[in-house]
Amino acid sequence: MRFGTWLGPHPAREATAVLACSQARFRAARVSSARAQLLLAKLGTADGAPAVKALVLGAGGQVGRALLASVPKGVDVDPLPHRVLDIADTEGIEFVLDRLGPALVINAAGYTGVERAEFERERAFAINGEGVKHLSLACARRHVRLVHISTDHVFDGKASRPYRTDAHCSPINFYGFSKLAGELAVAGHECALVVRTSRIYSSHGRNYVGSMLARMAQQRNVHAVHDQIAAPTSARCLARYLWRAALCKEITGVRHWTDAGEASWYEWACAIRSEGLALGLLRSAPHPAPVASNDCPTAARRPSYTVLETGTSARELDFEPLPWRTGLRAVLMELNR
Repeated sequence: MRFGTWLGPHPAREATAVLACSQARFRAARVSSARAQLLLAKLGTADGAPAVKALVLGAGGQVGRALLASVPKGVDVDPLPHRVLDIADTEGIEFVLDRLGPALVINAAGYTGVERAEFERERAFAINGEGVKHLSLACARRHVRLVHISTDHVFDGKASRPYRTDAHCSPINFYGFSKLAGELAVAGHECALVVRTSRIYSSHGRNYVGSMLARMAQQRNVHAVHDQIAAPTSARCLARYLWRAALCKEITGVRHWTDAGEASWYEWACAIRSEGLALGLLRSAPHPAPVASNDCPTAARRPSYTVLETGTSARELDFEPLPWRTGLRAVLMELNR
């Protein structure tokens, strides 16, 4: 695999070419429609039904921990954090699936460093592209349902209204390219679901909320970009949707889920300050200063607008996303306990 050939203008075309050989393998490993229905029938959670055996990969991360904290009734979960199983470990994936025998795998593992991915391309692609391809193939061969988490960075940000699930993908950084490669790999599994989301945060781990609180608590000047718009999304809120969608047999393909609304990094930073002061997490804090993307050069190009359309996902499950300010307040209250 030659990663230096990826220059950015046509990443979707590149990803398709990179994974062309895997598509032929998928045709041999695809779950037939009849078998798919047999598999999905096992995922019912009616009273008296046997427990659904689920495997959560990346269980030590923000989304993984949120999934473990919100396991629905009738689900028996085996959590596997990165230190136990690296998704890029092909033999490890095969062994775990055979040993644990899940009916459902939720992949919350991934390489998430948008900036680092520009310098660690092989590692990013090994996890987000090749690792996901092998996981999907292994699940397909065993007729195991797969739910995989992807990102708004598969889009170029040139839209002026929320992206639908069928919108053209054209990432402008290598992180987005590697995640798109994973999506294309999962597309070969008939019982799989890809869920795109954006700007995940929680009360655990490294994220924008924790970083902003730390800087503000130290009375350091905070600059935040005002011209990059997306939806901040609480890992807890995403986890609730993931469980509902994972256990619904009709939902396959690609879906979008974020908290409701949209915000720039600057608006998000202002909200963190306001809520942090109100809850007593901050005694005082300087007000963030808005800056333009051009004034804050980064290794990775960032899309300017990646709000995702979630209406379809909400209607089919009769489950509305919470406003992003509500999700933020809940996370800050966790930190305040």
